[in-house]
Amino acid sequence: MKTLKALRNNGFPSMLEKVFSFCRKHEIEIVEMSEFYVNPRNRRANVTNQHYFEVDIFNTVLDMQIQEFGDRFIEVSTDLLEYMAALSPCNTFSMFDKSKLVKLSELYKNYFNDLERVYLDGQLETYYHSLIDDDRFANLKGIADLSRLMVETGKHRSFPLVYRFRHWPQVSSIDVHTFRLLHPPSSPVNAGVGPNFRDSHGRTAIFLYLY
Repeated sequence: MKTLKALRNNGFPSMLEKVFSFCRKHEIEIVEMSEFYVNPRNRRANVTNQHYFEVDIFNTVLDMQIQEFGDRFIEVSTDLLEYMAALSPCNTFSMFDKSKLVKLSELYKNYFNDLERVYLDGQLETYYHSLIDDDRFANLKGIADLSRLMVETGKHRSFPLVYRFRHWPQVSSIDVHTFRLLHPPSSPVNAGVGPNFRDSHGRTAIFLYLY
């Protein structure tokens, strides 16, 4: 939820630059953002291209996603998703967050006793540096891949408390869906590929597909 809100508030300029880069590379005409938007019927609107693409398209799509996310999950569930996402090995463990994993262990006291939670903090630190420097753990696609490779390399024995997370049914079932929800670039793409967000020039479709 926080990530989506941050993307809505600050993500448009970087997304726009990606669109412009794509257009320049493929010699696609770039509209002047300060000019008035012209709709598919060649009628000039009373808003600029900047306002149309940023407010009417980009912000609207993200508002829909934020609303849907809020409707589906109560605050505790939202925190749980974010904590579980910290296990993700994708993009070289870019989502790893020791503090979130410690908080995750505190939500399920039956899985970790007090002493194990003390050890978990230090084990997570060692675990992260061990795997981040191991080329075998690069380019993993999800928790399932991570779990398999930990067993193959024997790291499930080196980091038993970390590996214990993998046995939780909540983690197993949420592997793919969670990261789609929490990975901002996919949200506007999924929401925006539809007739309500395209114009006859295909400009809006390009806008939402690239991000």
